[in-house]
Amino acid sequence: MEEFAKRRAKLAAQMCKNSIALLFGAQTQYRNSDVEYPFRQNSNIYYLTGFCEPDVVMVLCKDTDGKLKYSLFNRASDPEAEVWNGKRAGQLGACKEYAADESFDIAKIDSLMPKLLEDKEAIYYPLGLNADRGG
Repeated sequence: MEEFAKRRAKLAAQMCKNSIALLFGAQTQYRNSDVEYPFRQNSNIYYLTGFCEPDVVMVLCKDTDGKLKYSLFNRASDPEAEVWNGKRAGQLGACKEYAADESFDIAKIDSLMPKLLEDKEAIYYPLGLNADRGG
């Protein structure tokens, strides 16, 4: 996990103080009905976090003093779904296994993200990358 932390620090060095960077992971793609294509994570998410599950958002905040906070929005643990699709990191695993400072359920992103964006001087976001997802 140390290599990923170094990569995030390198990204943060390019960010201004009191800013936030948002990166969105890949989503599950379906061939038909309930048959999925093999999952491949967004390269930028993997490069910065090592996280290999769908439906993840990485948030890197740099406060006014230059201190960093690395957060993940990811799917919550779900024992029933995990029987079919494999183990999920959940919020505890995102912190323990992927060194996130904090982790939130992706289902709560709409209610939690406005607070994270509040009063930021700059927002870094890859525009046009996912036109079908609003970006």
